[in-house]
Amino acid sequence: MTTNSEAINSTISTTTAISLWRGNNPLWLEIIINIIIWIMCICTIIGNALVIATFIKFPSIRNKISNLYILNLAVSDFVIGCVAIPLSILYRQHGIWLYGEVVCKFWLVVDWWACFVTVWAIVLISYDRYVLVTKGLEYDKYQTRKKFYILSGLSWIGCFVRYAGGFLFYDIWNDNNVDYAVHCSSPTLFLYPLIVFDLIATICVPVALICCFNIVIYANIHKRSRGLPRVSNGLTGARVQPSHISNADGGLEVPQVNLDHNSHVTSDGTSSAGTGNPVKREGTNDIRKLRRSALTLGLIVSVSAICWTPYYAYVLATIYKVEVHIKVILTTYYIWWGNSAANPLLFVATNP
Repeated sequence: MTTNSEAINSTISTTTAISLWRGNNPLWLEIIINIIIWIMCICTIIGNALVIATFIKFPSIRNKISNLYILNLAVSDFVIGCVAIPLSILYRQHGIWLYGEVVCKFWLVVDWWACFVTVWAIVLISYDRYVLVTKGLEYDKYQTRKKFYILSGLSWIGCFVRYAGGFLFYDIWNDNNVDYAVHCSSPTLFLYPLIVFDLIATICVPVALICCFNIVIYANIHKRSRGLPRVSNGLTGARVQPSHISNADGGLEVPQVNLDHNSHVTSDGTSSAGTGNPVKREGTNDIRKLRRSALTLGLIVSVSAICWTPYYAYVLATIYKVEVHIKVILTTYYIWWGNSAANPLLFVATNP
């Protein structure tokens, strides 16, 4: 997420490098760009730090398995805010890389590692919501702390092996012509087999899983919500039996709904049907909680998709050997990183 193909050419002069990264923008525009990027960086750090602090301070939040998946996303976003964005800003401001080979490789590894952990973190959140909606009372059977640690650990370890292996050990078996006194880059970013692998492992597979999980989630919620009564005077045709689907971890209880044309819902929320089963207002409230949970996930996925799309378009252009201007490349990186600043705001907006 941090370089372009021209940067690996050691014959590029320092002046040319500065021109590439700064883009020869007027001073006033550079000031505005830097202010916006630094604000994004600060919001990413503070927002995700607050999410992490909330988990540490409140056991009631920390003890819910579903919240651990959100914590996993906040940690990866926090890493992006602390390492990836600040070093990129400094690189851009100077126009050349001033921090040597060790810091460069550290930056490359952490940047790519954390960015694609966030992708898989959203896949895991979608999977967790899928289990909650489809398994109901068996949620605790399918979602345990051990399973969370295994799934999240695999995402962190898998991404680390991919990018640390490439950035740290490529030089051992191959010639590296990067001048770390001017540039920060790695030839592995432009190896066609690795680009295709990344396209599949970090784009195609995660996006397909996210889409499948969310389609099932919304279809399930829509199916359950059909037939739920509006508790108002004169509404007929619904009787709710308070048989709860789930309150295992997410605090979501979904009542079973039976339709009965002989029943009548009165204004005080009780049924006048012959069976005499009470109609509980909690039924409608619980389905609203389930919808809010789905709304949170939907917003996270939608905003992420918007932020990821420009970078994915750039990757496809690279595969088809289409030249992309450095300004466009850098813009795709900052839009991607902006997703890490937006996620904490989404949590607050949907969970006041």
